[in-house]
Amino acid sequence: MTGKVSRAAGCLFLAILFGAPALFAQSDAEFTHPATDPAHDLTVKEFAKDVLLNFRGLIARDNIKPLAVGGSLTGLAVIPEDDIRRYFGTGDRGAWTAPGRYLGSAPVISGTSVFLFAASRRSTDRRFRSFSYAFLQGVIVNASLVQATKAIVRRQRPDGTDRLSFPSGHTASSFLLATVLAEHYGIRAAIPGYLAASYVAATRVSGNRHHFSDVVAGAAIGCIAGHTVVRRMKSRKDGRVSWGITPVKGGFVASLSIQP
Repeated sequence: MTGKVSRAAGCLFLAILFGAPALFAQSDAEFTHPATDPAHDLTVKEFAKDVLLNFRGLIARDNIKPLAVGGSLTGLAVIPEDDIRRYFGTGDRGAWTAPGRYLGSAPVISGTSVFLFAASRRSTDRRFRSFSYAFLQGVIVNASLVQATKAIVRRQRPDGTDRLSFPSGHTASSFLLATVLAEHYGIRAAIPGYLAASYVAATRVSGNRHHFSDVVAGAAIGCIAGHTVVRRMKSRKDGRVSWGITPVKGGFVASLSIQP
């Protein structure tokens, strides 16, 4: 695969990979979760509990297929990787790539998630409260997955600066945000969200900071983390346990209730 054929194949693969998630965006949904319940007293303890439940939620049947697809696409991305890197690497890394260094960066994503979460606490918009809560939860889960994978794989970056290339953290964070936006606000948010995330991914390859398979893996991680936090919010699987003892004639009746 050389020349124009390899370039066209790489661009087509990129378009299919990064455009597909928008097709699965929710058109509308009700979100029932402590974050959107006015009667719920949100505390640090409650937030921490939800983070732990979201980590546990990663090990779910619903994540098997996305993980398999993401792993397969990452493997396939290695095939045209050298051609794509050479093509983008010889191009102009001017002003069009500069915003990508910041849009998906940890300080920007983390700072934005904290700001939105704080702002939403005084909002009466249930969807916005749910979105900001899921976004912040997702940032924590996503960053943990990315950093753990980087530490284990230790792949060298194309520019040789360090061995933290796989996966792309900028791409993972961008696709996390796009996924949470899509799940809360539907296709109208999904299209610009995934386009922006795709732009960030492209700049990471063009800027010689990541291999193509790095950004593919990052996109998969971001999507999985985003769907995980939103899925649990929709189903409200808090696993609450309650019990009681009721006096009756001749004794007492004990009851146990487990909310799935």
